[in-house]
Amino acid sequence: MKAFILEDNPSVRDSLRTYLKEDNPEVELAGEAASLSEARSWLKKHQPDLMLLDIELPDGTSFDLLEELRQADQLCSDVIFCTTFGYQEYLLRAMDFLALKYLLKPIDRKKLREAIQKAQQQQFDRETFACQISTLLETSPPNRQPAAALSNIIALPKPGGAIEMVDLNSILYFSSWQQGTMSQVHLSGLEKPLPCTRSIGYFKTLLTPAQHFFQIHQSLIINLKAMRRYHHEERAVTLNNGEVLYASVREGKRLRGYLLGGGEPSAESKLDEKGILSWIWKMMMKRG
Repeated sequence: MKAFILEDNPSVRDSLRTYLKEDNPEVELAGEAASLSEARSWLKKHQPDLMLLDIELPDGTSFDLLEELRQADQLCSDVIFCTTFGYQEYLLRAMDFLALKYLLKPIDRKKLREAIQKAQQQQFDRETFACQISTLLETSPPNRQPAAALSNIIALPKPGGAIEMVDLNSILYFSSWQQGTMSQVHLSGLEKPLPCTRSIGYFKTLLTPAQHFFQIHQSLIINLKAMRRYHHEERAVTLNNGEVLYASVREGKRLRGYLLGGGEPSAESKLDEKGILSWIWKMMMKRG
C-alpha cells in the first residue's frame, strides 16, 4: 500500500512518518505535502492507495482537494482524515455517519494502525467512495450545513469489507447480531436483512433526533416512520409491513410516554417530538 501525507504541521507530519515506518511496514510512504498546491502537484504524477489528509491547510481545506479530484473523476484513493478535537463537530459526526475514517490530533499510533488495517481490509469501491465523499462535501465549506441537514443516505460496512449505501427511509429496524458485536439492518422490500459490522450501540449513538429512530429493546432500534401501531399491554410494535416486534418493559414505557407526549427519551435516542407527533397525527387522520 502506497501512502501520501498532506499535513502542514511538521511535528504531526514527523509523527505520521515515524508511525508508518515503525508500525506499518506493509505501507510505503510515497509522498508528502504541506499545502494544497504541493499536494496538487504531487498527485498529478502519482496515484497513492491511501491519503492521510489534514483538513485545515494554509491555502484551503482537504475538502477542496477532494472536490477537485471528484470533479476530475480521479477519486481513486482511500482517505484517513487527521484533525483536531472539536473541529466542526457536525462534520466529524458526518464522517461517522458515512463510515469514513478519521483520527484526532495528537495522533495515537495505535488508532492509526487500526485505521490502516481497516483500510486494508475494506474493499475499495470507487463508486461507493465517491458517494461517501460527495455526501460529506454537502456538509463542508462553502455549504456548512448542520448535521440534521445531511442526506438520508447512510454508509453501512458489511462483513468482508464492502460498504452499502442505504436510504434511511428504507430501514425498518436494526437488530442485534453475532452476540451483539454486529447488527442486521432490516429493509423494506427485502426478505433478508443486510448484515452490518456495526453494533446496535453504535447506531444508538449515531442516529440523530431528526431521523426518528427509537430503541425499544437492547437488541432492537426501530424506525418510527415504519411503525403502524403500538400495543402497550403486550409491548407489541407493529410495523407497516405487518411484522411485530416486542419492546422491553423499560423501553416500552418510554416509548408509550413519548408517543403520548408525556415522556422524554434518553439523551442517546431523543427524537424530534414535533416531527413525529405531527406524523402520527396525520396518520391517524388519514385512517379516519
